[in-house]
Amino acid sequence: MKNLSKVVLKLLKHKTSSPCLHNTNKEDAEQNPFSMTSCFTSGFTLIELLVVVLIIGILSAVALPQYQTAVLKSRYANMQVLAHTYYKAAQVFKLANGTWPSSFDELDVSLPGGVYENTTPTAAHCGKFTQYYCCLVSDVSDYQSSGVTCGLNDYRLGVDIKDFRNGKEFCFAATDDKPANRVCKSLGGVPTTGGVNMVTPNGHQNSMTKYAF
Repeated sequence: MKNLSKVVLKLLKHKTSSPCLHNTNKEDAEQNPFSMTSCFTSGFTLIELLVVVLIIGILSAVALPQYQTAVLKSRYANMQVLAHTYYKAAQVFKLANGTWPSSFDELDVSLPGGVYENTTPTAAHCGKFTQYYCCLVSDVSDYQSSGVTCGLNDYRLGVDIKDFRNGKEFCFAATDDKPANRVCKSLGGVPTTGGVNMVTPNGHQNSMTKYAF
């Protein structure tokens, strides 16, 4: 990518640094006024313009996916912090009371943003933030396991921590979202199953791919 950038810069420098053939002789200039503007005759050819456009297109095709992955990876890191914070608080509650908490109100950590009960994924208590949401999920036999799920509000990417797996983390990515799947893979995730459900404030979001670490 750096080499392609250097080629473009050299080409532009070559074309813009051509010396102007200014005529400093006043009498000659009056007789031939066009000699003063000879520096404007240099320009790009069509082929050169096409080459520059092609190089810019290649740079964009390479840089854009990397940028998207970097942004999503940063957001995933934030979700990890939230999920592990709530999971540890839920573990403290479970040790003290013998049961998994059913509400964020029972934890010793505050939940910024609005908190509301959610009945679509049963036994889940969810809260939404500016970019993220988190759900405290209770165990339901043959339906879902207790744990904490945090994800992006557009449901592209999520992190899930299961209590019965002793806090093992899973990465969820929308199956048809390539940048989101790249994030899970870049973190060392191995795809386990596709078309699985992820708990969200609006119900179970299907068509997700789950990655194990």
